[in-house]
Amino acid sequence: MHTLGASDKVRAGLGAPLYPIGFAEPERQPRYPQLAAEIMAGRRPLSEQDFEMPQGLRDVVVGPATALEIRWTRP
Repeated sequence: MHTLGASDKVRAGLGAPLYPIGFAEPERQPRYPQLAAEIMAGRRPLSEQDFEMPQGLRDVVVGPATALEIRWTRP
């Protein structure tokens, strides 16, 4: 996705997904745990402090910010 123009959606040095752009379902209530990982965040948020790597591609989504950056959607 980087080669298509997508940026990382994680906090530098921590690897924690950025809210809201690094969450697969930022509007989810309750917010945690997320059911999937945003592809450019690379981790599924379980709580504010805990996150895990997805098992495979079926466990990731392309979020709205990433879709815009790679030109899958328009502003």
